[in-house]
Amino acid sequence: MKDNPILLRILRIVGITIAVIGALYIIAATIILFIPGSQRVFAFEIQRIFSEFIPFILRGSFVYALPFGGGLRGDFILYGVILIFLGKFLRRAARN
Repeated sequence: MKDNPILLRILRIVGITIAVIGALYIIAATIILFIPGSQRVFAFEIQRIFSEFIPFILRGSFVYALPFGGGLRGDFILYGVILIFLGKFLRRAARN
């Protein structure tokens, strides 16, 4: 694999892209967690967009309502962490 620099570059780019998408999921979960009451309409749109790309078996898991009106989307956080580690694995495979 070290003989093919194009494959290494593709793995590196895919790894970075997957890690960035994972970070976006964690950011979306944080926004949904702290969004104020009057802006909560936008939280539904954010959840709908991001939920479409989560695998069906994970979608809706670990979702908790919070006493101050927000919601903790554990599925977004879990999926984001999985994507970040997958991206790190691909970048490390491209480096070694």
